[in-house]
Amino acid sequence: MLAAVSWCWTASAGPRRRKPVAAAGGPAAGKNPSSAAALLLACIALLSTRSEAWTGGFSPGLGHAPCVRLFHASGDVGCRTRGREGVAGPLFLVDSERALQDIEARGLSSFRKDAQREEEGLLPQEGSAEAMEGMGDGLMAVLPDAFFNRTILHRLSATGLLGGVLVLESAGGGRAAASPAHSLAQGNVVRSNPDVKTPQLTCSAFKELSCKAGRLSFFERTEEGDSTPSAAFDVDASYPWNSGGDGLLMESFDFPMVLVAGGSSDDVRARAVSNGNVGGPSWRYPLHKARMAFYFGGSAMDLNSQECLGWTDINGDRSPQCKPLGGQSSWASVGGAGLGGRQTVLAVSGMDSTSMFHDRAPGANSAVSGLVALLSAAESLGTAGRSGSVDFSALPRQIVFVAFQGEAYGFTGSRRFVQDWRGEGISCLNRVDPTVSPTGQEACLDPLYPSLEFQKLGKPAHVVSVDQVGCLPESTLWVHPSPGASSVDTGVVSELSPGGGIVLTNSTRTELPPSPLTAFVKADPEQSGFVLCGYDETFSCPHYHDHADARDTVDAGSVAAAAKVLAKATLVLAGGTESSAEALQVNGTLVETLLDCLLEDWSCDTVKEYVVGELANNAERLGFRVSVEAPFPPTLYTGPLEFHYGGGMATVRHTKGDGSWRLHPSWTEPFDPEHDKIQLVPNLLETFCRAFLSEQAGAAHAGRYGEAECQVSGDCPLEQCQESPSTSADNNHDDDANKSRDGLEGGRVRPGKGSEERSGNVLRSASSSSSSSSSVTTSSSSAVQRPECVRGRCGCPAGFHHIALDVGLEREEELDQYRVVDGAVGQGAPLWTEPNWRGIGAEVYLDPGVTAGKVALGVGAAVTVAAGVGSWVLLRSLDKRKLL
Repeated sequence: MLAAVSWCWTASAGPRRRKPVAAAGGPAAGKNPSSAAALLLACIALLSTRSEAWTGGFSPGLGHAPCVRLFHASGDVGCRTRGREGVAGPLFLVDSERALQDIEARGLSSFRKDAQREEEGLLPQEGSAEAMEGMGDGLMAVLPDAFFNRTILHRLSATGLLGGVLVLESAGGGRAAASPAHSLAQGNVVRSNPDVKTPQLTCSAFKELSCKAGRLSFFERTEEGDSTPSAAFDVDASYPWNSGGDGLLMESFDFPMVLVAGGSSDDVRARAVSNGNVGGPSWRYPLHKARMAFYFGGSAMDLNSQECLGWTDINGDRSPQCKPLGGQSSWASVGGAGLGGRQTVLAVSGMDSTSMFHDRAPGANSAVSGLVALLSAAESLGTAGRSGSVDFSALPRQIVFVAFQGEAYGFTGSRRFVQDWRGEGISCLNRVDPTVSPTGQEACLDPLYPSLEFQKLGKPAHVVSVDQVGCLPESTLWVHPSPGASSVDTGVVSELSPGGGIVLTNSTRTELPPSPLTAFVKADPEQSGFVLCGYDETFSCPHYHDHADARDTVDAGSVAAAAKVLAKATLVLAGGTESSAEALQVNGTLVETLLDCLLEDWSCDTVKEYVVGELANNAERLGFRVSVEAPFPPTLYTGPLEFHYGGGMATVRHTKGDGSWRLHPSWTEPFDPEHDKIQLVPNLLETFCRAFLSEQAGAAHAGRYGEAECQVSGDCPLEQCQESPSTSADNNHDDDANKSRDGLEGGRVRPGKGSEERSGNVLRSASSSSSSSSSVTTSSSSAVQRPECVRGRCGCPAGFHHIALDVGLEREEELDQYRVVDGAVGQGAPLWTEPNWRGIGAEVYLDPGVTAGKVALGVGAAVTVAAGVGSWVLLRSLDKRKLL
């Protein structure tokens, strides 16, 4: 800007050349008012342009992922700014012990001394707070990824100077190890992950009072997971599975934090370096600063989910300020649900993860490795069914695959599925007959369940959960049996061979690690089940629930080995022979492809060919096109349940006679296919998983998938699914199920805890026939299903969605309104919610400081005066020449 002033001054005040006398009537020689005015205007424009660039040098397109505030039943966790205006301050690089000590040396003590001297009427000391001009709302600490841990955050926060934190993402998304030159006084930076040591577990005795109080502030909590919101829904509560956790995920911060994307990391680091040391000789304007605005609700430190969901506006009307976390779980049964009421063998995994920065929650090992193993095991069994090497209709037990949503937040998906399956969560008041249902499946409109197929499933004989199998430092897969698993079944599973140089063995621990199996064991302590995982005593890989849990942390060979064990285990436990189990093969190329797609690009061809067809089927049912955005990079954070496309919340779309329509969370009137549509558009991952599992589970059962090509489900011939899956040979399995009760089937021991239950016992919710006169008559189990189109082929539906909503919440009559179930909080329901927000973000910019502002003001005033004088002179000159 000063250069611009100098140029304008020289150009306007420099020597002028005389020009020839003008023609008659022209301006006098030596004076050219038009040129002077033009020059003056050009200078003013240049000054204003340079000034704007100087004072507002914002860094365009700063890629970042924020740490977001969440609520639960006892309080909140996460990060925020206290006001809507946000905070701003200079960037300061903390990449060494020396840098950390520098900011600590200029901490609270200097400010307190300044305050005391001001009270005494004295001037601030040199080098104190006043010397640190431009501090704004506090320092914006710039941390390399390797320095982002509890210890360093604690020390920074204790200085009283911290305004916010910018974490620099390492190249490739993972964490880089700290170099010896950047070591702290205690030694090199110790790697840690942000979850607690006992994830989702309970309070210890000495923290019981604090647990009941509901909320512990930052650094009051212990790293062991005391007072975690999901405490009541886990088993073996005191065991530290996550030995590398430091507990940041369960903390509540009153300052903002963002993860700066790799593409912007070098720029932010360079800006912080150029600022120099805090208050040091190089701490001079202009300064590079960061502005961060992350307002997620009121500043009340004790706000919880109940208060947020029950929020009322100034008029006393309900106006919830948050939404529950959740989505849609995806499940499929070989041959469709309810094959003769046979008992079931479930292969399950989670499909979500989390981190401090929700937009960067890849969950490579913590979630995707297990999910890919589940999908690959389903493909292996599907291939066996297509080839005819395994006759799944002859098995005494039915195989079911489930990918649960919301598992990282209190086992949301698995707890809801188990409760509904057991008939404890639904009393349907308005059923939809399959003959009028848009999918040909029985549905419920009050409460809203687009499919009730899960009610046809038989009692779970065994549950096999797969967890964290992408990282095997010891080349070993471990089997953790539930307390209800018999030694015989445990022996059968542990004898299976994974191949590929991987060893399978029983765990040395008797505790059950947290996984979807937990929900089944909590509902029935005698439930037989196993956790197949890559760890024995503690999690074997350091990135649990961390943003660094990326593609390079998982090995496709390990995932393929786990998939092979999972496929074999489900087949053997369902009554298949060992020889047929050993013949199963896993497609290694598919494993690689799925890992790449789910961790790097959800718009890859493999995912796209399933999702495009699913969206087309949705458009056919709804009558209009729908679209869902793919997050990039992919994140497995479950997110809030919302009714928009991809939000995972089902609604009834009722169209009136005048063409107007409205979405309803439930519907009490009889279903009218002409005016009523059930609208459910899950996110891309949930959509893909359902379609993939449906195709593989359907293909595993002879005749469920044909050769007819299609674009949408309406292209498929209705006769393809005309024969009921619960008729013919399948009805002969009541005797087989009874045989399994006695522990013998085919000369092998096949007992499972709970086998004493009556075979064919199908868990259903209350019948609607006596509860609502508006209900449609329930159809028989032999109703004709409508075929579906998956990846361009027609087949009978074998895959379905199931709502993943905390069992402590119920939907109310208005959209986005929920009621907390009586007694839910007392029973330990975590009630995770995310607040509504808008206008959040972070940016970095160059601040010229007060001095530059004064200079700009002075120059502006001078230009204004000069312009006025010039105008006066020009007017007098024109008046003398009688040109006015």
